Amino acid sequence: MLSEVFANQTHRSVCAFAVRCFLRVTQRDCYDTFLKVVRAHYSSRSFRRQFRRFGFRVVSMFVFIMTHAGTRVFCRSFFASRFFFAFELLLMLMQRTCGVHKILFICEIRRRDPQTSDPPGLSTVTVSELWRMQTIDLRSDTVTKPSTEMREAARDADVGDDVYRDDPTVNELQQRAANLVGAESALYVPSGTMGNQIAVRVHTDRGQELLLDREAHIYRWELGGVAQLSEVQIRTIDAGARAAPTPEQIHDAYLPESLHRPGTGLLTLENTHNYRGGVAVPPESIAAAAAAAHDCDIPAHIDGARLFNAAVALDVDPAVLVDPVDSVMFCLSKGLGAPIGSVLAGSEEFIDEARRTRKLLGGGMRQAGMVAAPGLHALENIDRLATDHENASRLAAGLDSIPGLSAATPDTNLVMVDSRAAEIPAEKFASECNNAEVLANALNETVTRFCTHLNVDARDIDVAIDRISEFVADRRDWTLPPAPVPRALCQPPRLKLRASAFPLCESTVTCSYREQWPTLCGYPVIDCISGCRRTRDEYRTRLGHVCQDGPFSGTQRCGFRIRTARNAFAEPPVTFP
Repeated sequence: MLSEVFANQTHRSVCAFAVRCFLRVTQRDCYDTFLKVVRAHYSSRSFRRQFRRFGFRVVSMFVFIMTHAGTRVFCRSFFASRFFFAFELLLMLMQRTCGVHKILFICEIRRRDPQTSDPPGLSTVTVSELWRMQTIDLRSDTVTKPSTEMREAARDADVGDDVYRDDPTVNELQQRAANLVGAESALYVPSGTMGNQIAVRVHTDRGQELLLDREAHIYRWELGGVAQLSEVQIRTIDAGARAAPTPEQIHDAYLPESLHRPGTGLLTLENTHNYRGGVAVPPESIAAAAAAAHDCDIPAHIDGARLFNAAVALDVDPAVLVDPVDSVMFCLSKGLGAPIGSVLAGSEEFIDEARRTRKLLGGGMRQAGMVAAPGLHALENIDRLATDHENASRLAAGLDSIPGLSAATPDTNLVMVDSRAAEIPAEKFASECNNAEVLANALNETVTRFCTHLNVDARDIDVAIDRISEFVADRRDWTLPPAPVPRALCQPPRLKLRASAFPLCESTVTCSYREQWPTLCGYPVIDCISGCRRTRDEYRTRLGHVCQDGPFSGTQRCGFRIRTARNAFAEPPVTFP
């Protein structure tokens, strides 16, 4: 932009251009501008609260708009006046005073258009365009910002030393959480990962095996903590799309303790299931899996980081979902919107031992009421999770309508988008989303995950869909990684081909057809072992097929293979015993 400024300079004052680079004139209708700025940057409830508590800001906003409009009239008539720049500087200061300083006004420096009355350097941008400039963060529901009520609760929290169990706010949170999931007791922990690791350590003995789905969060995303912190082994079960292992799978995977085996110590489940697309596991599946574990005399634990999303999606009480298991962990810092914290719940005996383990892992906090108080307010956000689910369905439907993208209707607030049909690798797709100010995470080679939360609404979803559809339509040379090459394991009889069957060679040729070489697209691989001096390009020209280098390449005498079809031979091959 600076190079453009100096290249198209129409004024000699460098300071004037520096000021103009931070300003941009909004649309002409002042009243409409005021309403759209308010709607774009404040929710209705938040704005009412701001109006009630900070009425002077509303007055400042009105002065800002009127001054802004007056400046436009002034600049059209007296652009040459040096006072115009003083007015622009005044507007920049007032926009910060009015509380809308998050909007970045950037002046597009351009030459004067003789057919327009606009002065050079000015461009008009509507508030809808400013809205489109904002970043829409759909990476996770962990990116939510605490509300004003949460911040005030943290400031005014009644605190004490939680290690001594003297913090009244933490005690209240633990009691409410335990009642919410129907448990005897609960323990406040800094993170969901710590809650899961505490549960595994308390439930198991060293060397025992932990049964869980092969895509479970504990196994996939927690740095092998169960091996490092609890010294247990992992035996995975493929739960598939149902996201919960069947009783038969649990019985088959269970190992009793013996002289040679430490035995199975714990079964862990996950609800909702993160990697499998936010699947809400129904209570009957949880109950069947937990009953199978209890039949094997092992406890069951639920990683319920988004447990309340499952409860809202299934329209069941959270206590019903976790009643069959021995312990449960759920997060306050995801869809519920708290800045920090999770809760581990179970029996009194289990929580007493978990408290010792939390202290061992460094989770014993002192005046923790300051971070627990927002968690109390977060528990009031359970019912609004349905809005996140609706936005996720809206996002999935919009992305699925884009040619090349595929997105199934989600159970909860996680949307999995497959971009294989568009020939866009997930890493590239997520990168382009980020460039378009729609933040997302690549889950594997072809699937990208989007997550809705309380800081995005239906309008954000529509804008995100528009941005993604634009860059997908303009994609260029975004190729997927090559598919793995299948390898046949059998070795059929060797085939000897006559010279006439292989017209590239002038003399007698002996070639071999070996099935064990890589086979692409169903075509056989011909391995030339003659003294032919043909180059790879000559093979490609004569046969019209793609060549694949073998042990030797380039212009070597032999040793490169030709991927071709059977009908490429002039005559059918002759089989010899």
